[in-house]
Order: sequence, then structure tokens, then C-alpha cells
Amino acid sequence: MPTKEMVRDVLDIAARSPWGWPQWNAGDPEGEDVRAASIGQLSVVYVINRLTWRLSVLDVVWIGLPPVSTSRPLLAMLWAVGLMEQGLNPDRRLPARRTWTEHR
Repeated sequence: MPTKEMVRDVLDIAARSPWGWPQWNAGDPEGEDVRAASIGQLSVVYVINRLTWRLSVLDVVWIGLPPVSTSRPLLAMLWAVGLMEQGLNPDRRLPARRTWTEHR
């Protein structure tokens, strides 16, 4: 499966059931909205924004080589294009959890 489609599929599945994936750090009582969706070699770490009902991707992790043989800059471009097409901003950096909850 090409890289771009695989990332899209994992994000699509995560969007359908955001709390259906395990918490990224089960020992963090304030981090229940940070989840990791993993299928095969691909893991997507995301945060659930309860106010806007949107997911924000924090990281995309490949274990081993990506499913297509390509360079890292092209992989990063495919990932960013896929996120932008879904209305997500790949360059956005979320503040730490404590800061984020203080602004609610």
C-alpha cells in the first residue's frame, strides 16, 4: 500500500473512533486525550480536541522502512499533503497539556 494512502487510512480510522485507540502514556492522568493509532509498521500519535471535535496529529512513526522505497523528504511531503487535504495543519505545534487546559 502506498505511504500516502496508508497514513490517510490510519487517520480515517482514528477519526471514526478517537477513543478506541490506547492512550499514548497510560501513566499520565492528564493525557487521556493523547492517543496512538497503530497498524502494522505505522503509528500516528494524535490529540483529541474536545472543543472542536478535531484530531491534531503530533507525530507519525514508522517502524523499519516505509512501505514504499523513497527518500525522507518525499515521505514528509506526502504526509503533509495528506494532512492538509483532511483539513489538518502539519506544522501546528500544540502547547503542553497544562497550558492547553488553562486556556479552556
